[in-house]
Amino acid sequence: MKRRDFIEIAAAGAAGLAGGSTMFGAESDVAALARPQLLDILRDEDLVCDLGRRYRETVPAEDNADVLAHAIVGGSAAMPQASLCARIAEQVRRDFAHGRTVTLNGWVLAATEARQCALLSLSPA
Repeated sequence: MKRRDFIEIAAAGAAGLAGGSTMFGAESDVAALARPQLLDILRDEDLVCDLGRRYRETVPAEDNADVLAHAIVGGSAAMPQASLCARIAEQVRRDFAHGRTVTLNGWVLAATEARQCALLSLSPA
């Protein structure tokens, strides 16, 4: 199975499990955005945070939580968690389809998931 296929299947499953229709506030939006699907796949927060730090070093203009959050979801208003997860999964899929990828420490990541890793790396431990 290709990595992209695995991520698409995993993202679809995560979006289905996310359920709930509670609207997020700004703080919880950022927390949700800082949870890349890659973390659930690799189960190694240190590695994912390291990838995020490397992304921030590579793209210093995005070394800020607000900039990263805006780059991930744009100026969208708060939305239900399931919708947010589905939207991010679709963005990751489109990033791969259109070649919007970043290679960090040998890993090829969609731009969206690299930004999510960067946002996670900015979160307090």
